[in-house]
Amino acid sequence: LRHYTQNIDGLEVTAGLPLDKCIESHGHFRSGTCLQCGVHYKDTYFLPKIKNNEIPKCTQASCNGVVKPDVTLFGEPLNPQFFRAMQSDFEQCDMLIVMGTSLKVQPFASLIGKVPSKCPRLLINWEQVAKQTLNEKHRDLFYQSKCDDAVL
Repeated sequence: LRHYTQNIDGLEVTAGLPLDKCIESHGHFRSGTCLQCGVHYKDTYFLPKIKNNEIPKCTQASCNGVVKPDVTLFGEPLNPQFFRAMQSDFEQCDMLIVMGTSLKVQPFASLIGKVPSKCPRLLINWEQVAKQTLNEKHRDLFYQSKCDDAVL
């Protein structure tokens, strides 16, 4: 059982979900990396600078590179952990719960088709999406709701 998210806020981990149970495909703000030398930083170093409209710079003596939060920006490759875990996780999935998404952005939009053909799929969403894919009456269920209301 693992949670996959495109969100970069890290709320799942902050709420107590163990890192090995959470695939943050677009990264997170808990850490950052110097784009020049690769030194890693905690968010306590770079987030205050970003909030003050400053560019966080590497503190290494021989480097003045920019420290970028460990998030995936448009055009950058996704977290390699996403691709490593996806294959085995979705092959073993015995129930897929999809929440709060448009299912328009790849590769997430295609994940619903990677589970076994008998795996039930539940979509909890404000609007019904992926109607062409999530249309098998014997295994697909749409529950129209705000995600918070549905799970609380």
